[in-house]
Amino acid sequence: MHRPSYTGFLLCTLAFLPGVLVAQGQETRDTLAGLVFDEVTKAPLENVLVTLTDVESGTTIAEVVSLATGRFAIPVNPGHYWLSASREGYASSPPREVLWDDASESVDAILLSLRTLNDEVLSVHSQADSSSEGARVFGRIFDFDSGRPVFDAEVSFSGSGLTTVTDRNGMFSVDGVSPGTEVLTISHLAYGEQTRVLELEPGTAYRVDGRLSPDPIELEGIVVEATSQSWFRKMDGLRWRMSRGLGGEFLLAEELERRGHPPIADALRTLPGVRVRGSGLFRQTVSLRNCSPAIYLDGAIAHKPGSRNPMYVLYEVPPMDVEAIEVYKGPAMLPPEYSGWGAGCAIAIWTKRGR
Repeated sequence: MHRPSYTGFLLCTLAFLPGVLVAQGQETRDTLAGLVFDEVTKAPLENVLVTLTDVESGTTIAEVVSLATGRFAIPVNPGHYWLSASREGYASSPPREVLWDDASESVDAILLSLRTLNDEVLSVHSQADSSSEGARVFGRIFDFDSGRPVFDAEVSFSGSGLTTVTDRNGMFSVDGVSPGTEVLTISHLAYGEQTRVLELEPGTAYRVDGRLSPDPIELEGIVVEATSQSWFRKMDGLRWRMSRGLGGEFLLAEELERRGHPPIADALRTLPGVRVRGSGLFRQTVSLRNCSPAIYLDGAIAHKPGSRNPMYVLYEVPPMDVEAIEVYKGPAMLPPEYSGWGAGCAIAIWTKRGR
């Protein structure tokens, strides 16, 4: 049924919308609508040129530009068309066939995907973030070819020592990263290691889009060790506390190895606000800003705060067996799991295999 008043109104309205170009002489009837998105990140894309072409004549019927939401709408008559999308920095989408008969009122939810031509493995975008005094770094890591999320990829920062891992959706988030120059490293056994130097500013969030290609890390050999599931759960807790940036300081196995595996007390001595008293290895005690700490070993209390007993745990654990050391110098920094025993400060020592 012909509807001249509706058609004229629709054509005039769309012809004057920003970014909508309708070929002259075309009497339009209904609206063809859809969405353009990034093939890998699945994010909607704006300023994409969407072109509708007549299959038989090859004539361009209309061209529109997608909105900030990635959506587009084209007024058309029933017919047989090719629909394609293009944008600078992206490969043009394969033409999408649209066959529209007289019975159709509209065609909705046509999806067009674009793959980036950007060869940059780790791309970074910044935005203001008043919720954080430091810098916040978050993002998603994908397989370049399949677009599937890469989970259990380690995300680390060389300057602050913060580290986390991507979840099942390839996502990660690290708050409280120290402003300044940081080296971001993404590593995974199946994808190798990628780095990016970041210049971080306080009160700013940085989104990282990672597109990794398989590049397995060559292993020297296979060593099988039995480790309890509880140890892995505890390590997840450690990584979570490191990623939150709550004020604790961390000494990791790599740093202790670089220093030649010093005794635990000597390793702690290098941290600001830490005092080691006493003479002789077995009589040394540690205080944190004049606070007597509770000391935990693999999650269990090993030395209660204020105890007159020597801090045996400082020399009972072989330095080469230490996976990580956590140090919290005041009550405001203490995580709930270390706030018992009336402690105002705490040291947590984690061994490589648990106990």
